[in-house]
Amino acid sequence: MSGIHTFETDIGVCGLGWTSRGVDLAQLVFRLPEQMNRLFRVAERGGLTMQTSLAPDTRKSVRQLEQAVNRLTWFVLAAGLLITGGNLYTSSDRATALGAWLMVAAVAAFLWGLFRRDS
Repeated sequence: MSGIHTFETDIGVCGLGWTSRGVDLAQLVFRLPEQMNRLFRVAERGGLTMQTSLAPDTRKSVRQLEQAVNRLTWFVLAAGLLITGGNLYTSSDRATALGAWLMVAAVAAFLWGLFRRDS
């Protein structure tokens, strides 16, 4: 009789596993709304904390972007000083010295932005 395959042996062997899995799934589905309500209550009270971190490649990209923005800021400052200094230097006899100093400051700001190392 061991070679004969019947419906009763299928139910006896496989049916019990499917039944317990179905019961587990049903319990999970019925518990899910209450678990979500508890999660939302904890979140409303401020008891839910999340920690995130950047991947190493992303962290490196963000750092390079920050350095580029810092360098650009110094270059924009240098350009503003150079334009203002040039206008003052050429427009008025009284402001010639101030214009020259602003152009020197522009060169200093440019060099600072160029060679500055962010730590």
